[in-house]
This record gives sequence, C-alpha cells and structure tokens, in this order.
Amino acid sequence: MLLQHCKRDINIIKDTPSSIKLKWNKAYFNESKEKIEIGLKWGLSFLGATLSKGSFNNARKFQNNIIEIDFSKVGFNSRALSKIVELLNELKSSDEYKTNNCIDIGRFIMLTINSSNHYYAIVGTKKTFSEFKFNRLYDDRLSAITNSSISFNNRIILMPDSNKIDF
Repeated sequence: MLLQHCKRDINIIKDTPSSIKLKWNKAYFNESKEKIEIGLKWGLSFLGATLSKGSFNNARKFQNNIIEIDFSKVGFNSRALSKIVELLNELKSSDEYKTNNCIDIGRFIMLTINSSNHYYAIVGTKKTFSEFKFNRLYDDRLSAITNSSISFNNRIILMPDSNKIDF
C-alpha cells in the first residue's frame, strides 16, 4: 500500500526557463480541456512548433485548470526557442505571474500570435522590407492588383523572379 503512493509521475515538468504555467478560465459551457489543448496546439504551430507525434503530450501537464508546458519539447528551432524564453522571462516577472504562479492562457495567445513584435521575433520575420528583399530577385516589371480580397484599393506590387530564386 505504501509503494502505491510513491509511484513516479512521468508527466512532471520541472520549472525551466522554457516552461510556463497557463491558466484556463472556462469561457463557455461546452469549452473543454480537449478544446483548450487543440487551440494551444494550433497556436504553437502558428509560432513554428513542429509538434511531432507525442511531443505535445510529453511537453505538457494539465492539472485542474492549469496547463504547464515546456516549449523546448514541441519542436521549436533554437532561434525561436530563445525568443520564446525571453518572452517567458518577462511573463514570469509580471505581477500576474508572481501573484498566481501562472498567466491566463488567452493572454499568452494574445502576447504571442496577436502581438506582431513578439510573433515576428519568434517566427523570424525580417524587421524591414529592405531586409526581406535582400538576396531576393524581383522581375523588373511591376504588377497591378485591381481586384483584391485583402485590400479595398488597387495596388502595385513587386513580382518575384521565379526563374532565378526559389521562394
């Protein structure tokens, strides 16, 4: 009987610089742990995680309404992971985290995917268009977009020279 209570929990995540505790506050009646995990997986994939089979389950521990996740286990490259760790350090030093030992999962999503500065740093987007254009070749001709699904106005755009470089 004594040994039964001493079993090893294989899903323990040690507090590391690459892990954080996220709090789930149920927002609607049918919201479930499974839906939260699916949403978090989508969020991680949007940030560049490869999420190989089983990696998410090995990277997270869900207890009551707290999900603890270790970002080093979900397939981020080293550059992205270093940017995530920088953000996690900031979040862990916030009053919210110091008081609750966690941060709201919605706030975390807003501060990663919906914050262009954090999102672009994590996914490795160039800071300026000039940096982006460097080492890319464009056709000498400009193209007009007169019927766009993302803009109400006509636009002139650069077209990549697909014969010279692989985009």
